Amino acid sequence: MCASCGCGKVDDQMGDDRHLTMSDLKSAAEAADISVQEVAKNIQAAAGQKGQESNGNAQAPQGAARTQETPGAERDRQRQGTR
Repeated sequence: MCASCGCGKVDDQMGDDRHLTMSDLKSAAEAADISVQEVAKNIQAAAGQKGQESNGNAQAPQGAARTQETPGAERDRQRQGTR
């Protein structure tokens, strides 16, 4: 679907390239080496933090685990050979 409007058309930007599409989500997933579902979850978590202070005191959205690092941080450390 056009992920931002929910029209149900998988890769239709509806004439406006600001709309997110499944292709955008797939590209983001590949870049982060995570699943499309994980990208969607991360976007939802980030949207829930809009307007929150960025000093680490923002509460995680209901049902989301609060972590001290970004979701891909451990994977990045593993790629670099550090822990």
